[in-house]
Amino acid sequence: MPDSGVIRIILIDDHHLVRESLSRLLMASKGFEVVAQAGDAKTGVEQALRFEPDMVLLDIDMPGMCAFAAAKEVSEHRPETAIVFLSGYWHDGYITRALEVDASGYLIKSISPPELIAALTRIGRGGFVVSREVRPRIVNFIRPNTRPEKAKTRLDTLSAREREILCMIGEGKLRDEIAQSLGLARRTVSVHITSIMRKLDIHKASHLVRFAIREGLVEFDAPDGDMIQRPVDPGDPD
Repeated sequence: MPDSGVIRIILIDDHHLVRESLSRLLMASKGFEVVAQAGDAKTGVEQALRFEPDMVLLDIDMPGMCAFAAAKEVSEHRPETAIVFLSGYWHDGYITRALEVDASGYLIKSISPPELIAALTRIGRGGFVVSREVRPRIVNFIRPNTRPEKAKTRLDTLSAREREILCMIGEGKLRDEIAQSLGLARRTVSVHITSIMRKLDIHKASHLVRFAIREGLVEFDAPDGDMIQRPVDPGDPD
């Protein structure tokens, strides 16, 4: 917490209404001072270097400069500035990148105003806070107010081969097709899939497909933009 007891914060979100709502909420709490706002990550970096805030609260899905690249740049120049992501998404890929840039928090936009104020206050005191939806996706998460050591998402626990097979599952390939493509025995593929399910805590084949799509591991090129999936193996657990 700053000596003044007031956390100086910059808000970065491409939606003006979101920024204004957050600004009013934070300023009304008397524990925060919103020193600047930005509608894109590049401008946000410029504002952070100019105003030297205690905290940067930023969205992830914005046009232009990548939010994670912006966070990294701010951290390199201002390591004492806490980086907090406020997003409507909590994909493993996003969480991994947030951890990689040493973010102090990952909060979901469905968070209530009192919870947001409490979370940002804890972060301002040096804590590490993630929303309840995010916490189960982080492996080795120890305490909700402590930055995890060498934290990883469940997706990160997969081996290169398991990740490759997961991608093929997401593309709608059956076990026999995966085995043929990779030059493996069907039994070996089944062992890998069992391991993937255990590591991801997913126990239905169809849910593996959804997970792969949601995490952006699969790209579809259907004529009308629809995602086309073939059924999973009839003998697979589902």
